[in-house]
Parts: sequence; C-alpha cells; structure tokens
Amino acid sequence: WVKITVGLGLVLVVTLFVAPYVFPMRNFIPKIEQMLTTKLQQPVQIGGLAGRLLPAPRIDLLAVSIGETKQIKAQLARANFSMLTLFSDRKVISSLELESAQLDAMALENVAAWLQSAAADKQYPIAKILLNEGKLEGNGIQLNEVGGEVNFNDTGDFNIAKLYASGHKLSVELDASFGEKTKVSLSTHASALPSLPNWVFDNFNAKGELTNNALVISEIDGHISGGILHGTARLNWSSGWSMEGTLSAKGVSAQGVNSAVN
Repeated sequence: WVKITVGLGLVLVVTLFVAPYVFPMRNFIPKIEQMLTTKLQQPVQIGGLAGRLLPAPRIDLLAVSIGETKQIKAQLARANFSMLTLFSDRKVISSLELESAQLDAMALENVAAWLQSAAADKQYPIAKILLNEGKLEGNGIQLNEVGGEVNFNDTGDFNIAKLYASGHKLSVELDASFGEKTKVSLSTHASALPSLPNWVFDNFNAKGELTNNALVISEIDGHISGGILHGTARLNWSSGWSMEGTLSAKGVSAQGVNSAVN
C-alpha cells in the first residue's frame, strides 16, 4: 500500500501546480493526463478535477486510474497544503487523502518500477498519506477496508506506516527509520491471513523485514484452534502470491488442522 499511495501522490502533486485556481477546470484534464502519462510511463485517466484556496488550499482528482488495465484506481485523491508552500521552491503536500483506492495484487512488482522516478523527485515531497476504504485484490488475495497512514521524513523518503484492513482485524506497521531495511510487524485477531484463507487465527503476531518483492518473517507467534504456533515464513509476490516457511504447532486440535488444510 506504500507504493500505491506514492504513485497517486505524484498525480496530485503535478495537478496541484498545473491546474489554475479557477473553476471549471475540466478543460485542463487532457493536459494533466498527458503530463502524468509521460512522467509515469503509464496511461493516466482522470474523471474530474476540482480545487479551492480557502479556507485551506486543496485539490481533488476524481475517478483516477493508472496503468494499461487500470491496475491502480481511486474514487477520490485529495491533496491538502498550506498557503505558504505556494511561495516556496519546495512544494510540500501536508497530507494526501486517498478514498476507495483499489490495487490489483498482481501489479505490485510493476507498480514498484513505476514509482522509482516518483520517489526520486524531491521538489514535491509528501509529508503524510491517509488511506480510507481501500482494497487490494487479485490472484486469490482480497483485503477490504484498508486504511491508515504513511509518513515521510523531511527529505521526502518513506519513514513509518501504520495500516489496517478488514475492520482493524489485520494491522501492519512498517518502519524504515533504521536504515536500508524496513522492519515489519504484522498482527491479526479472529481473522485469516491473505495467503492462508482457511487459517482463522485467534491471534497472530509476526515480525520481519521487507525486501523489494517479499516479506521475510523471522518470528511468528500465533494461537489457532486451541493451540500455539511458532515459526518463520517468506511471503513473495514477484510472480503471483505465495508463502513458504516452517511452523511448529502445539496443542492444535485435529479438527482445526483438517479445516485449515481443506
């Protein structure tokens, strides 16, 4: 979800300083679409455009999509900024709100490549991204009610993210403040994991590190069907979602094992 929001952030940043602060702005949509398509090297479509200066400046993009098959979509992408940033060489978006953003789970690797150029652009940094009612789906993966926030440091680099899904039953924290490696903490309660839909955990906690196309989990502690699970795992999405690893179980009922395997 970090890669998704940065890509849509670029859309809003460019729009913010291309569209004039007058209404209506529909005549400017084709020019903005072409500019963003060139920047991202992917087709960009915008259904509507609106903005305001008072009481606080903001700009809205409606029905936004990115990609040949619209791998990224959002009903609303809204950028909030201060009046002072208009007079600065470095245009800072104080917060970016994404409503009902959708991502094809099979497109994560492609999205990462699209966003490399966006991450290198330091002139238009985004301080915070807010998600609400997002969705990740495809190849057997489906996460609904995705929300939370992604924070960036003063140089525009990703710092910390706190995300949730499925009515807060699933939560993920990512921390890149330690250097090159991004630390990940994942927890769930009374719910299943995306790659293990038949395993409904009473609670599940995992810690690991995030690489370009995989999550390497070094510590697992979970409770399911009256028993305890410990182990390690690797979740990979480079060529379809897959998970492998080792688990040791203690006290798990035979009925619970059968239901999880079937």
